[in-house]
Amino acid sequence: MKEPRICTAIAAAVAVIFAFALHALGLFSSIEGSLLHWLAPNAERAAPWILQFLWVGLIAYGVAWFTVRSERRDRAGLVVLGLLVELVAFSWICGWYRIGLQPLPGIFAAIAAYLSVFGVNALPEQRFRAPRLEELVPDDLPRNGSAPQEHAVAHVAAPEPLHTHGAREFEATVLVCDLANKYDLIDTLEPSGVAQACDRFTGRVREILLRAGAHIHSSDQEGVVAIFGFNDGAADHAIRALRSAFELTQALSVAADNGNGFTPGDAQVGLDSGTLITALRPGKNSHFLLGESLELARRFALSNRVYGSRILIGPRSFELTNNAYVSRPIDFLSGVTAQERHEVYEPLGTAADAPKDLVTRRDHFWNGVVLYREKRWGEAYAEFQKARSEESGEDAPLHMYLRRLEPLAVDMAETV
Repeated sequence: MKEPRICTAIAAAVAVIFAFALHALGLFSSIEGSLLHWLAPNAERAAPWILQFLWVGLIAYGVAWFTVRSERRDRAGLVVLGLLVELVAFSWICGWYRIGLQPLPGIFAAIAAYLSVFGVNALPEQRFRAPRLEELVPDDLPRNGSAPQEHAVAHVAAPEPLHTHGAREFEATVLVCDLANKYDLIDTLEPSGVAQACDRFTGRVREILLRAGAHIHSSDQEGVVAIFGFNDGAADHAIRALRSAFELTQALSVAADNGNGFTPGDAQVGLDSGTLITALRPGKNSHFLLGESLELARRFALSNRVYGSRILIGPRSFELTNNAYVSRPIDFLSGVTAQERHEVYEPLGTAADAPKDLVTRRDHFWNGVVLYREKRWGEAYAEFQKARSEESGEDAPLHMYLRRLEPLAVDMAETV
């Protein structure tokens, strides 16, 4: 797909010129007159020409922008068809106020803008990209290093452009799984042992995620990045990703019991759902991927080490999995700006199999987090105490909040 703003501007301009050319040539003057008389039989004055021009221009630009941004442009045509009906209805409403607003130029502009997007997008890609460095260097300029210093140009081979005509936007869930203690291994193992441990870890994670139907975006020393919803566009991508996250932590715990070099908690997983953009890399079986979810999922995975959790998910993933999994809020992570914050949640288990005690303790924990944020320390401490159980000995996020609140609760008790 071409650059969206350029494609939109060209398609809108073509549509406006086409619509007013038909009106100026009078090819449909009889139809325009009959239609206007039918819609506004009691019109006392016609709409000013400047209003008509703005009306047509806005319609053309809006239709072009909507079509360019649509993933399914064939279905966008149905929306444009509905817009044509609304244009006729709006002209009819103007007739109530005795104003004659001609709908036909707007209808022509909407149709032309929709069709022009397909035409502009079919133009050669070279018209919409910046020239390469070798195209800017004259042919007679030596490139072998023998040129004078004042004419020397560093020639770097430009990479092949992406196949942007196949670029698309889609909703997906990004899962990042990394080895939590890999930097600690450097102090305890030889370099070859560290490399082998990381390689075994990523290989096991890849195996599990591929079996779950994920698209593996990358797998290296930074962990494994997998995309759910990339190939199939299924609406349950977040649920499938979270199910795989639990399978990962369980499988690696079993691997520790079998003496394969892993220990429970070695895996740290982060999930985030949102919009991604992808394009195919020419000559390679790989894709360009861009989206905030890629960065946030990695940040969530790394944040497990701070809170002692094993899986953390973002707000969109929580929203998509809330009915299927029991989760609790943990904290806010700062964004790019001081005002931007992302709330992270810790999933505890499936809602269908969750015991009543787990849900009750989750609710107490949730109340404690809310009261903590409101700086009601005593009430928050009491709620977190209710969230404790015999199994909460390894509940690192709960103990983190209790450690924060104990001195505050003691100060409040002494003050009273």
